Amino acid sequence: MKPRFVLALPLFDEAVHADLRQRAHVVVCPDHDEATVAAALAGADVLIARGPAKFGAALFDRADRLSVVATVGSGSDSIDVGAATRAGIVVTNGAGVAPVPVAEYVLGALVLGQRRLLEESDRLFRGGYARWDARYDGMTGRTASRTRLGLAGLGQVGTEVARRAVLGLGMETRYFDPRATPPAELGLTPAASLDELFAWADTVSLHVPLTPSTRHLVGAAQLALLGPDGVLINTSRGPVLDQPALLAALRAGTIRSAIIDVIDPEPPDADTLAVLAGTPGLFVTPHIAGVTREALHDLSRSAVERAFATLAGERPSSLVNPEVWDVRRRFPAG
Repeated sequence: MKPRFVLALPLFDEAVHADLRQRAHVVVCPDHDEATVAAALAGADVLIARGPAKFGAALFDRADRLSVVATVGSGSDSIDVGAATRAGIVVTNGAGVAPVPVAEYVLGALVLGQRRLLEESDRLFRGGYARWDARYDGMTGRTASRTRLGLAGLGQVGTEVARRAVLGLGMETRYFDPRATPPAELGLTPAASLDELFAWADTVSLHVPLTPSTRHLVGAAQLALLGPDGVLINTSRGPVLDQPALLAALRAGTIRSAIIDVIDPEPPDADTLAVLAGTPGLFVTPHIAGVTREALHDLSRSAVERAFATLAGERPSSLVNPEVWDVRRRFPAG
């Protein structure tokens, strides 16, 4: 008997979607409306979840057979993991499936930020050069490979950034992550604290998951340590950064620029967009650091395969709530 999959939205990759239809009964929700998703979950075995919609107790308590929630993305902050755990539902995400595109984005942002290509060069070009020699006035950036990179968090994405920064650009790179063990060949130096990292670095890139302990991990104090020539990059989650503090620091010149792929809230409302658009030195992309054709295929395939593995009794990769798995082992279904 084929399992029943509910897709909160279509998978990113049509080939993966077509393959799934051969292996399961598939229901695709046209939107994230809670009533629509709840009705689709009746009798479902698996929910494939895509943000930015939230999935919580109101859905899980009504899903009589649901046993797996697999997210297409690398995070699980769109899932009320506590509610899923209480309902006995396994939650698994795509962490580590496609770290390279994010690492490439970070290195590109670092070079653009340190060379000031997103600021003075573009502004002066669009405004029309008064003199060709004006390109030397206030536009001279820094050689990125001769600046210092600090990584807040050294998971799989942070490690890929470090690998490219050290081996590709020869950058001096440090990190703060008390739980990390970096590859020996990178020769990374740990910082004793987050504040020490910000005080040392020219560019800081954030690579921590969003948890209660990391919410607003970076605020006014850390930005002040980064300094008026500093560049901040955030591809983790918007609330990891105190967004009002960042905007204030940019307006005051406390730091020079910030390149962020994640904001708070997502999706942004009109007021948030207006504030972001009016902030000097801020460059925003709409949560696409990890979005490439190859990555979307890999993430879609991973979500499906993690779900099937769980249904087959195999411990899935990137298990978010292992306590549920422990219960399943002690009290297997049937």
